[in-house]
Amino acid sequence: MQHDNPNLVAGGAIDIGEILVGIWRRKMMIFIFVLVAVGLAVGFVTVADPRYSATAKVLVENLETPFTKARDPDRRDGRIDERDVLSQVEVASSPDIARQVLRGLDDEMQEDFTRHKSPGLFGRLLILAGFRDNPALMQPEQRALANFDENSTIYAIPRSRVIVMKFTAARADTAATVANRLARSYIKATRSAQSVTTGRAEDWLGIQVDTLRQKVVQSEVAVEQFRAQAGLVRGTTNTLSSQELSELNSQMILASAAKAEALARASTIRELLAKTGSVDGASDVMNSVLIQRLREQQVRLRRNLAELSTTYLDNHPRIKSVKQELADLNRQIRAEALKIVNSLEQQASIAATREASLRASLEALKKKASAVGVDEVKLRALEREATANRQLLESFLTRYSDAASRVKPESQPGLARIIETATVPSVPSFPRKGPIVSLAGVGGLALGLGIAFLLEVMAAASRLQQSLVAAAPPPAQSAAVSQSKPAPQSAPPAVQAKVAAAGLGMPAPTPAKPAVAPVAAPAAVPGKPTTATEALCTLPRSPDVATASSNAQSMLNGTNSAYATPIKALSEGVLNYLRASGVKRMAVASLPGTALDGATALVATARCLSEQGLRVVVLEVDAQYNCVDHVVGLQRTAGLAELLTRKAGFSDVIARDRLSTVHFIRSGLEPISGPSRDISLVMEALDHAYDLVLLNNGVTNFPADRDLTGVTSCQSAIVVAGNEQGAEAAALCGALMRAGLATAQVLQLSGSSTISDGQVAAGATAKSA
Repeated sequence: MQHDNPNLVAGGAIDIGEILVGIWRRKMMIFIFVLVAVGLAVGFVTVADPRYSATAKVLVENLETPFTKARDPDRRDGRIDERDVLSQVEVASSPDIARQVLRGLDDEMQEDFTRHKSPGLFGRLLILAGFRDNPALMQPEQRALANFDENSTIYAIPRSRVIVMKFTAARADTAATVANRLARSYIKATRSAQSVTTGRAEDWLGIQVDTLRQKVVQSEVAVEQFRAQAGLVRGTTNTLSSQELSELNSQMILASAAKAEALARASTIRELLAKTGSVDGASDVMNSVLIQRLREQQVRLRRNLAELSTTYLDNHPRIKSVKQELADLNRQIRAEALKIVNSLEQQASIAATREASLRASLEALKKKASAVGVDEVKLRALEREATANRQLLESFLTRYSDAASRVKPESQPGLARIIETATVPSVPSFPRKGPIVSLAGVGGLALGLGIAFLLEVMAAASRLQQSLVAAAPPPAQSAAVSQSKPAPQSAPPAVQAKVAAAGLGMPAPTPAKPAVAPVAAPAAVPGKPTTATEALCTLPRSPDVATASSNAQSMLNGTNSAYATPIKALSEGVLNYLRASGVKRMAVASLPGTALDGATALVATARCLSEQGLRVVVLEVDAQYNCVDHVVGLQRTAGLAELLTRKAGFSDVIARDRLSTVHFIRSGLEPISGPSRDISLVMEALDHAYDLVLLNNGVTNFPADRDLTGVTSCQSAIVVAGNEQGAEAAALCGALMRAGLATAQVLQLSGSSTISDGQVAAGATAKSA
């Protein structure tokens, strides 16, 4: 079906290219919007009073230095975070800081703040509505504070400790002066706040110092009185008994260490002599003067022996003489080492005797010291109390002197410093002529484009609605038009009359002799509609895949071929039936030998219905032959089987027809498995996205194969049968009606089949490969 309206494309969509062309046709309207916006902006920047802005910057930080910070070793340096900076922004924005700034201005500048300005029309409306205070009812100071707050902007730069203080005024010098005074007043206020706190601390510390002085004197007097009463002698740090005990204990430890050291050195030398027979590794032996001389002789003899060995054999008298001298020398070294061992053992014995003596003295002194232990405990308690009072007094004296030296605001470090002073601006900050005019032009362009786009979309939508209404006439009108057309050659008039009476809504032409003899209808089921046992229409067979593909697209090129004419009539009847009954699922079941013809008829019908504006999807459940894939020319990829096993999603298995807007879901790479509930869920999901779901069940060998899961998931069915399959078609239609379908009708094929379903599928696969 071709649309005459250039604004419509296949499927009834709006052509975006036509909308762009329509917007270009409205370029004069867009230009007028831009011109008006620019004119208004130029007029505004011309009459607006200029305003000047000046900015000062303050860095919030801890200004304590090693020379100004308190002499308290336990005091931790304060670190400033973003919350502290935001708190300081509120301090700088307080009315108290504004009052200090206003008091420091000259009379002319103060008059700029206190002068009463009559509000405009919009301002008076805001005052009447209660959104703004009436400046005429304010005191001069209140008006000054309100003007100051309205024209000042104080904020912190994100992720920093810098506070920006910006002020806007009608005069450039006023803006710079107020900004600088605001920064200085803020810093002065922080110092004053620190000074007030320091003054209160000084008063409290003075009282505490006087009290502690008296306590220290009393505690020290108590210590000296108790020491005199107990007869305890003051040592350097402890009492005399404690010093003696400590000294004796130290000497005993030294004696024990000397004994252990001497024994260890002697044991080391003996082990070396026993294991190696040499004392080269013993430092005590090597430090002996005699051993050193003997070692020198030993080295000299070994050198002579080495020289003689180059000239004489081992049995030579001179070599034997030198070896004898070396042996004697080694014995002398060993004997001298044993003497050193004996000396070390004697030293260890002396150290052990001294240790025993010191231990006896220590035990005696302990007995003596235990008598004065109770008095020392009381003395230490008094000394601790006196020491604590004295340390507390010294700490308070240190803090008191620090506080007394920093009472004045000038001695306080403050919490901020000025890092940038405001300068007198030479260019007004408002109005900025260039940016305002440019933004106005861009805004006018955007507004014009938006209005032009909306107008074109509304016009295209109106044309689209009119075209759709014209393309879908009422059922009565459609029947009248169909009756005026000549009946197709392949569909006898009598058959079409019974088809229309069966409920498909096809036109009923004058009765004629049917081309196919009707088959016997099965017994009707109570409460169920009966089947139409006469054929919907007669279609020529497709002997191979190439012919089937040609027949499936014959109705798209506008020709009235032997296949296109009955397919168009069938599609029109199906469309009328769908509109009248509301059916959204229809299945095609092919008897043995008609799988390729059933797939061809299904694809051709789907393409015809898509030309009528319906959203159609074809669901292939024939995993054995996949005739729909061969007719359309689709590659075999993931499909319904993978969708049921959750290995793929809808977006992975849906393919689009290259000749129409029909969508296809192939059977997949694996055998289709899963309960009928899963297939029903897939059908329900497709119902929401498409107007019609066409299911190709493939070869249905009834009654041998009674698995009709795919067909019974639909609401209506078409059974494709050959000339000789009338009885089988009637039986299958009856079974489908008993299974709950609304209608089940026969599509008759003319001629006889010369090729089986398996041969068709094998030939198509070989051709594709």
